[in-house]
Amino acid sequence: MTGVGASCGACKFLRRRCTNDCVFAPHFCYDQAASHFAAVHKVFGASNVSKLLLHLPLHNRGEAAITISYEALARMRDPVYGCVAHIFALQQQVANLQEEIEILGNHMATFGLDTASGEHYGATNNFNTGGLQFSSQNDDVNMQVSTRLRCDSQQSFDSNIL
Repeated sequence: MTGVGASCGACKFLRRRCTNDCVFAPHFCYDQAASHFAAVHKVFGASNVSKLLLHLPLHNRGEAAITISYEALARMRDPVYGCVAHIFALQQQVANLQEEIEILGNHMATFGLDTASGEHYGATNNFNTGGLQFSSQNDDVNMQVSTRLRCDSQQSFDSNIL
């Protein structure tokens, strides 16, 4: 139970009295009733989720409740693919960004040498596809790429997360 006389989000949604041994109370707060637990109840059913959580050890119930809630919200948005659609979109984004990093690495290697005089503008170009290591002369490009990666992934995460 979340407080004196207060019910958890699941009990609020189900319009029942929340007891001390309520399996949902530690995982669904009062404020989440309308959004999170409503989706969980509609997709999986409160009885099924309660049975599932009761069969898990106490230390795994929190993560299971978060996972069930995330999957239910994803199923509400995309009934066919659920969270798999989000995973696929993120995989595509990673593949596109890896391709872009490879292109930038090739550009850095190409423009790192002055073809007219044979001078080398930067330190050694330590571009490694496994570790993505850049030389200290190319820190500004490295910073731009990492900033772009963070911004793109955060925007995708923010728009698709709970």
